[in-house]
Amino acid sequence: MADEATRESEQRQSEYEALETCLATLPEKQRRWVTLAHTPGIASHELAAQLNLKPGMFYVRLNRIRQTLLECINHKLTPEGLV
Repeated sequence: MADEATRESEQRQSEYEALETCLATLPEKQRRWVTLAHTPGIASHELAAQLNLKPGMFYVRLNRIRQTLLECINHKLTPEGLV
């Protein structure tokens, strides 16, 4: 059981490191959108209004950014056999 917990902890650490690396590759604007969208207390529709975007357009763009991050993370983790 302890070995399993250690493996899970190592996997989470690898995932976190991959996320940080992939976030750093995003353009500043996209990185800011992701950060703000995941900040507690900030509603997505409010963020869209601040960016002068319709909520639907904001969601589409944010989902594209998230997909890019997911692909990057999977690419980073695949050689390690963690995905």
